Amino acid sequence: MIYTKIAAMAAGENGPKTTTATVRDLQSLTVPVGELIAKKPSPYYRHAVEEISAVRDLVQRDMSGAKGTNAKTKLPEYITRRLDDDGTWTGPVWNFTIWLPKRLEHEGEYRRNSVQEFGIDPTNRGFCLDGESRGFSLELMIEKEDDPKRREMLLNIPIFINIYDGIDPLVAAQHFRDINGLGVGINASLLLGHDYADPWMMVTRKVFADLGIRLEEESRQVKVNSNKVMTVVAARGMVAGVARGISAVTYGGGSIPEEVDGKKVDFDQLHKAAATWLTHVFRTLGVDNFTDKGKVLRAAPVIAALGALGRPFYDGNLDDQLAAKSALAAIPDWSVSERWNGIAGKYSAAGSFSVASGKEAGHSTFRALRDDKDPGYYRVRGMNQPLNPHV
Repeated sequence: MIYTKIAAMAAGENGPKTTTATVRDLQSLTVPVGELIAKKPSPYYRHAVEEISAVRDLVQRDMSGAKGTNAKTKLPEYITRRLDDDGTWTGPVWNFTIWLPKRLEHEGEYRRNSVQEFGIDPTNRGFCLDGESRGFSLELMIEKEDDPKRREMLLNIPIFINIYDGIDPLVAAQHFRDINGLGVGINASLLLGHDYADPWMMVTRKVFADLGIRLEEESRQVKVNSNKVMTVVAARGMVAGVARGISAVTYGGGSIPEEVDGKKVDFDQLHKAAATWLTHVFRTLGVDNFTDKGKVLRAAPVIAALGALGRPFYDGNLDDQLAAKSALAAIPDWSVSERWNGIAGKYSAAGSFSVASGKEAGHSTFRALRDDKDPGYYRVRGMNQPLNPHV
């Protein structure tokens, strides 16, 4: 313990401890962002990074793309403008929300929802739940600044810090989601991927971890040359389809009811069923084919229909489980072609195939996989439809 800090407690033991502070205080409480994102952290911070990196990765976005550009260029320009030559900060007092792995020790008698002193342990370092880009920008500026007086000015910029100390990492992750997701600017994949209160997303995360398949949690689409296979939105719809059938496409990245046919969804059962069925799907079709631009497997309606095809694995109907496997094996070619035109997407006048959304074409794709009364059923199999298939 090197010093104490006065903080106001709110919402009891698991609530934040809020304090007025400086950038210097922020740096004493958190592991440098540069160390957290480094391929090989420095010896001094190695153990601290090992302790919190898994939690940080659970919560935070990569320091790349627009976020990295903002931290390295836009924010330093702004800070330079707002920090006068005499050290006066003329910008708004920034608010940082941080997570610490261990509880802070209070000085004297503990008083709920009060202002009191807490000891700061230099080994109890965390990371920013909110404000990481601003913290990283200041970190970079301080490292590069040759003028010691200017460095002091940067370190003395006033801030507010909300400290969540020793709370469950999933609760911390949920705080990130709530702090950032209820504002503007986070896309559906990022918002959904960091929702740790959604049971559908929790099961999806477990299932795809079991499968060893990585999901894109930040972008709306899987990037070229990425090692991700599909977006979390598509994966969640696929898993939800195992319990709800093709009606799961109705919800997209929104809230999905936790009841099916008037019964509460058994998410443990769904985990087992989805893992069993999707293991069969990916082994049969090949994981790489789901990222192949020449295949319809990367299309949202096909992903949704494949999930819905596995509903018998949740219901426990053995005959229908065999029928689902048979339907999957009956499709001879998943390549983009005329077979899938008007089912999973359509050809433009210029001859390019445009895939439809899950909501637009999920039902038609599912019928083509499973319903022998549907014309698409025969077309995707390369068969001629009989005049009356049930005679």
